[in-house]
Amino acid sequence: MTEAYGSVQKFKDDFAAAGAGRFGSGWVWLVKDKAGSLKITKTENGVNPLCFGQTALLGCDVWEHSYDIDFRNRRPA
Repeated sequence: MTEAYGSVQKFKDDFAAAGAGRFGSGWVWLVKDKAGSLKITKTENGVNPLCFGQTALLGCDVWEHSYDIDFRNRRPA
């Protein structure tokens, strides 16, 4: 993790920013790509990293229904 992002905190910040920046419904992922590198990716709707030959290590649901009721469309909250 620290090799790819410098620190766990930097990864957390980047992962949260990717989720907050995902427009519409979808997911943010920590994946291991074909070369073995760790990457943060985003997918729309029900698409997942397996579609791109990546291994999903961590996923966060940023579908609008998952936060809209509690947070009133304040995704970063």
